[in-house]
Amino acid sequence: MVRWTAHAKIQLRHIHDYIAQDSPLHAKRVSEELVQKTLVSTNYPIKDVWCRN
Repeated sequence: MVRWTAHAKIQLRHIHDYIAQDSPLHAKRVSEELVQKTLVSTNYPIKDVWCRN
């Protein structure tokens, strides 16, 4: 399980807010995609190893 630290959550919010200056829709999509990637890596931990090569 991936646990988001308080610092990571704040950083995600900063990323969202920065992108939202130009496009609120894209900011939401990027934020959701980042969170989704952590869920996928939890379900398939070996996938990260394959993607790095």
